[in-house]
Amino acid sequence: FAKYNKASSAAGFFDFSSYMGAGIAGFVTGSISEHWGWNGALVMWIIIALAGVCLPGKKPR
Repeated sequence: FAKYNKASSAAGFFDFSSYMGAGIAGFVTGSISEHWGWNGALVMWIIIALAGVCLPGKKPR
């Protein structure tokens, strides 16, 4: 992104995504633990972790 002068835009987008994800995670985890208990929350975390491992990102050339 540096050669296109978009490094700060990319950093801002990644920061925004991180903060939104952290905020949403608390709400979703709380909702799932209220409905299905902490076992349900743990299963959700495992599924999300496996999805993150199985869906690799595009690597730069």
